[in-house]
Amino acid sequence: MTLWQQPSNRLEFLEKNLKPIVSGARVVDFCCGTGMNGLYALEHGAKHVTFTDVRPETFTDWIDTHAVTQGFNVDYIKSNNYVWKFFDANELQKSQQLIDLQNFDIIIYHGHFYHARNHFDIVKMLSNSSAKHIIFETKAINNEDLMMKWHLEPIDSKWATWSDGQQSQMPTGQPSWGVCRMLFEYHGWKTSAIKQQTWKYSGLPADASDPNMIQARAHFSR
Repeated sequence: MTLWQQPSNRLEFLEKNLKPIVSGARVVDFCCGTGMNGLYALEHGAKHVTFTDVRPETFTDWIDTHAVTQGFNVDYIKSNNYVWKFFDANELQKSQQLIDLQNFDIIIYHGHFYHARNHFDIVKMLSNSSAKHIIFETKAINNEDLMMKWHLEPIDSKWATWSDGQQSQMPTGQPSWGVCRMLFEYHGWKTSAIKQQTWKYSGLPADASDPNMIQARAHFSR
């Protein structure tokens, strides 16, 4: 099932905002998922990329099944220009000791903020890094009001609690775009670029998507 009714603007945004600054840079792809954004950084000249997430399989499977079998050129992936490290963004105190955030020029942070439950602490941690740029993406309520939409999600963590084969759930918050920008600007970041598109679904019940939702991308710098 295809969820997007329109093409993603991801590559267009990366070309305009990441590509011009990435050559020779040390990058962290934070909460990387498939790692496609960090791989884009490597492809366009990043010196080294650190991929972080709670499971490596999403990253390795994407390279094996998508990049390789579909004929993508992955010659830029070398044994010495990237590393994957465990990092649970919902357990910052336990995870921060696993990675040195003073060793990066650029942070890529896509696809997690709307699943987080400690938004202020995440932005504070990223702001205490050596990075001068954050390439950011989230799904957000499309307004400038300081709103947060909370819901329950399974805990997806190395430290998750299981009971009778069932994974426990915790509340996660989906901030409005106004909250996202406020948090980064409060910590000293300037919003250098913004690109948004309506978050439309197909193949789902009419009430399963919110017409006020957007996919927001931003380039924060300092």
